Amino acid sequence: MDYNTIMERLDRIENSVEFSSGEILQQRGTTVGRWIGFLYGVVAALFLINVI
Repeated sequence: MDYNTIMERLDRIENSVEFSSGEILQQRGTTVGRWIGFLYGVVAALFLINVI
């Protein structure tokens, strides 16, 4: 194998790893965002219950 072939294979592997890690981080972000929204809702509901 020559240098260019090896570099092309490494570039494809790098793109695959970047895509996979991006998908994982996006899923984690969605989960964290969902929990933050849930907690804001609980706090707002408790605030309204105490005011009324």
